Amino acid sequence: MDAVYETARLNMRRYRHRCTIHRMTSAEFFQTCTSQYDLIYIDGAHTYDAALLDGQNAMRHIKPDGVIIFDDVEVPGVAQAADEWRGEFDEQHELFYETPRQRAYIITQPME
Repeated sequence: MDAVYETARLNMRRYRHRCTIHRMTSAEFFQTCTSQYDLIYIDGAHTYDAALLDGQNAMRHIKPDGVIIFDDVEVPGVAQAADEWRGEFDEQHELFYETPRQRAYIITQPME
């Protein structure tokens, strides 16, 4: 995990005045998060359960007209979670773009 953190830290160094790296799982982060975001990029554990939970948590922390991006939707568990998430929040988003690896949604009605 230290190697992943160090790589992320080095890759983000020129954005350090605008970005914060949190050394925890996304589930741990969202348990204490009180902020709202314009963009949430889901690229986590690449399992069905983790991707679905990340999508559900993202809905609680996205601003109106914000964008949620699911990465690695070519991975079967992630694809299944993204599809289920899309159905669960069907009336609250519009597909913004889609590639074989990513799907991005504009959130028209975030959760309260």
